[in-house]
Amino acid sequence: MHHFCDASEFGYGAVTYLRIVDDKDAVHCSFVLGKSRVTPLKAVSIPRLEFMAAVVSVKLNCLVCDEIEYPIHDTVYWADSRTVLQHTPNESSRFQTFIANRLAMIHDESSPHQWRHVDTLSNPADIVSRGAKGSETEKLQQWLQGPAFLWKEEQDWPEQPVQLPALSEDDNELKRSAGLTNVIVDASP
Repeated sequence: MHHFCDASEFGYGAVTYLRIVDDKDAVHCSFVLGKSRVTPLKAVSIPRLEFMAAVVSVKLNCLVCDEIEYPIHDTVYWADSRTVLQHTPNESSRFQTFIANRLAMIHDESSPHQWRHVDTLSNPADIVSRGAKGSETEKLQQWLQGPAFLWKEEQDWPEQPVQLPALSEDDNELKRSAGLTNVIVDASP
């Protein structure tokens, strides 16, 4: 099962494909489900929208796994957001409530090794976030059949970054600890 997520200033969401390899090693990919949401009226940053799209992806996995009659051997989540991929494996830092809540949902239903990077051009969820015109047949074909790399062997899938940079101390989503410094306690009666 492969889930792709994306977000933009217009919308966010995810799309799911089932990749089947038969006993003759023939590959078939099938569109299963797509879900889109319009961006909230209240301004939300693109990184936060990317987390919202990642949560949609995780929820789609739960829904499909509950309904599908085939055994699922592996689940892969694809995102073009390095922010999501950088924060997802982190379980030690404390984040602002918005991100912390979404990371909790992501951690409850997936593990960091399931998340992979895909470039924007190969991400079919780009249609969810930005839309597509009827004349954009390549995009629409990718939406229905999945990205071309899914039809190939796993070693031909997009290369993953060797290592994403560590979270910066000045990351806006990190919760700042309220340190008590220079506190004078008067113990006199």
